[in-house]
Amino acid sequence: MMVTQAGITDSPAGNAAVIVPSALKAALSVVVCTGVLVAVTHYLEQYLRYCGRLPESAYRQPVIFFGLFYNDWTRLTGVVLCCLPIVLSPLSRWSDIVEYKAIRPVVMITAFAVTWAFSTHSYNFFYDQSHLFDRSLLILLFGLTLWRPCWFPLFLLTAVTIISQFEHPMPGYSWTDKILPVRVLFLFCSYLAVRPLFDPQTAVRTFFLVLFAVTGAHYFVPGWGKVEMEWWNYGHVYHIVAAAWANGWLGFLSEPEINRVIDVAAFLDPLVVGFTLLVEVGSLIFLFHRRIAVGLVLGWFLLHIGIFVFSGICFWKWALLDLAILLSFRQMSPATSGWLFCPKRAFACAALMLVLSFVVTRPVKLAWYDTRLTHTHRFVGTGISGTRYDVGKFFMAPYDLQLAQNRLRFFADQDLIVRTYGTTQNSKLAAELLKSPSELKLEKLVEWDRIDQHDPAAVATFDRFVTTYFRNVNSQLSLKTWHFPAAAPQHIWTMPTGHQFDCREPLEQFAVHLTTTMYDQSAGIVQLSDRPIHVVTIPKVKTAESK
Repeated sequence: MMVTQAGITDSPAGNAAVIVPSALKAALSVVVCTGVLVAVTHYLEQYLRYCGRLPESAYRQPVIFFGLFYNDWTRLTGVVLCCLPIVLSPLSRWSDIVEYKAIRPVVMITAFAVTWAFSTHSYNFFYDQSHLFDRSLLILLFGLTLWRPCWFPLFLLTAVTIISQFEHPMPGYSWTDKILPVRVLFLFCSYLAVRPLFDPQTAVRTFFLVLFAVTGAHYFVPGWGKVEMEWWNYGHVYHIVAAAWANGWLGFLSEPEINRVIDVAAFLDPLVVGFTLLVEVGSLIFLFHRRIAVGLVLGWFLLHIGIFVFSGICFWKWALLDLAILLSFRQMSPATSGWLFCPKRAFACAALMLVLSFVVTRPVKLAWYDTRLTHTHRFVGTGISGTRYDVGKFFMAPYDLQLAQNRLRFFADQDLIVRTYGTTQNSKLAAELLKSPSELKLEKLVEWDRIDQHDPAAVATFDRFVTTYFRNVNSQLSLKTWHFPAAAPQHIWTMPTGHQFDCREPLEQFAVHLTTTMYDQSAGIVQLSDRPIHVVTIPKVKTAESK
């Protein structure tokens, strides 16, 4: 339309002159907002994770949070920055945010998962601290975020600071099970910071675009890793059932019973392989249609259920995020939903997902071959009476995650052939292990993919951890039997199978045993060896009962 002295007349050229620049301006605004949001999120994550990673000495204090104030100016600045939203916009409400009914379920359910996991973890016997103040502070801040979103940055810094205590003393603490939920919270904090710079509709639509790209990238990368390594050609997924059983999962089942479970998993193996690739690689087309998005999120959720049933690996924080995304679909306005779910935005989301996957966030590539061979580290404690106990990895919570992953490659003379849960990324080795046991020469396979590397410094760190942990356990045996009520589920579930240590007497010795098993379809799970590889002597202390 065009206005003249004669009135309003049609003019295609006039329409183009108005519409095209407007469309280009809107598209450019989304691109700029996306770039700013991704950049701020990335650097905020790096900065707050640095601030929260305190020295080991800070975690030996009754209150962790105070360590942010006296370690260095960088961390103190982080606290100040996280408090700025509270000072500058203390009266901001959730209802002030466009599409808050769709955003709030994702953010609050994810925050609940983080709060539950890290306010109810076991007493930390390595530091000999419960850190009750920090747990209470995390719960309080979570409650405040329900009331006002401006409390989220301080909540997130507190959560990261609590989580980082488990990075001491042993290296290699895994963030895999929690990194996606934490990144979603970083994204929301960044959105709160940048939304005043853009049109409200542009900012909220970009938030959802980046949210789905970040979430999809954490599923796409494992799927693409499987495609790269031709995952379907070597090894079989059902082998993880035998490996998990050897590691303590479903330990209440007898060997004949677990063999029947493996038979069921073997029957489902082709379906599991196809389904896994479909829902992981299919993340690229997340926004092509609303029904595709719903199907993919349901597929991710079912994938986590299957992984837990067959391996005891519980990605419950990711699963809750999946359910929260489904809930956000129902709360999203038709206008925002219509803008997001279309081929044009699908291509944009896929491109952003690829950038995040390989350049910015680089999620962990959860891709490997499952083999029939498994190495498991189990722990045997000897009491002062001479009684030997099976010390379960769950018993050593909150450090059970590192121990359940069996990443103790630093001990000498282990001759490890495969990695955690019998996995390998060496296709030649995976193909070789498909041969019948009679054809295999395991001693020759050690050099194919050398895993264990003797590291005296790492061994000394492990010894310090064990002696400190059990010296404190021995002095407070009654406290070790108490757990926080309604504790969150563990990431890796294991169950001791022998005579369990029940804290009725102090331990004087802690031995690490290396057990090697192999699954054979005709013979079932066969134990090839079980030998002690390291022994730690625990210093004697006075128990609480004798003081």
